[in-house]
Amino acid sequence: MFDKLKKDYLEKEDKSKIGEIDKEIKELVDKINSFDDYFTTSSCSGRIVLQTGEKKSEVEWVKVSHDFVDLDWVKGVELSSRLLWFRMEPMILHVACSSVEKAQRLLDKVQPIFKKSFIQTTRNKVMVEIKGSECVVTPVANGKWLVDDKYLKVLVEEGNKKLERTREKITELCAIF
Repeated sequence: MFDKLKKDYLEKEDKSKIGEIDKEIKELVDKINSFDDYFTTSSCSGRIVLQTGEKKSEVEWVKVSHDFVDLDWVKGVELSSRLLWFRMEPMILHVACSSVEKAQRLLDKVQPIFKKSFIQTTRNKVMVEIKGSECVVTPVANGKWLVDDKYLKVLVEEGNKKLERTREKITELCAIF
């Protein structure tokens, strides 16, 4: 049953907003998918986002980048009356596992690098969520900028540092597989 589920899942069309696996995490995804007892169901290598709304159902991405950004990238956004958030979101990877034992084996490998990882089970699936802890979330505008350029520059620098650290962790994890 797991083999068929894996085959069917990996043959599906990519329905992510960018339509493909982020290049920064593709090697890791491919390595995990090469093992008989695992397959990835979703992934994000980490990103910097300018968004309105906080609840998932209300979120509108104004700008998104999986690469490093600069102050001009942030300031280039057209402001609206909605609250604008600057977010640096960590890497996240969902891995389906053939058994709880295989999930625990995977978790034992990844937790020293990605401490927020955990096992989630449902009636017919065992999943490991591998998640980074690097994060920045703060409002920056509401029709006008709430912060000055000096502070925005600090946010950009911190977001880029955390994105770089996330990439280092992805490389570290890829090396142990």
